[in-house]
Amino acid sequence: ARASEITAEDEKIPQGSQVEFRVADALDQPFEDESFDLVWSLESGEHMPDKKQFISELDRVLKPGGRLIIVTWCHRVLNENEERLNAYE
Repeated sequence: ARASEITAEDEKIPQGSQVEFRVADALDQPFEDESFDLVWSLESGEHMPDKKQFISELDRVLKPGGRLIIVTWCHRVLNENEERLNAYE
């Protein structure tokens, strides 16, 4: 509820914009098929117990020709002689 209040008060968001925040099951989303032009998953997929179902749900709610963005945190195991990741990791 507070996120919706903050969004409604933000002067940078154009009047009449439709913004809604929900808490839902990412493996069984409460949205109709092909509901969104853009589906954005931010640092959540790696925590899903059923990754195939998670991706399937993202695809299901995405409109044909829509854009899917998946951002995930990745980290490889360091070798014994390494103290940290290199600049590109």
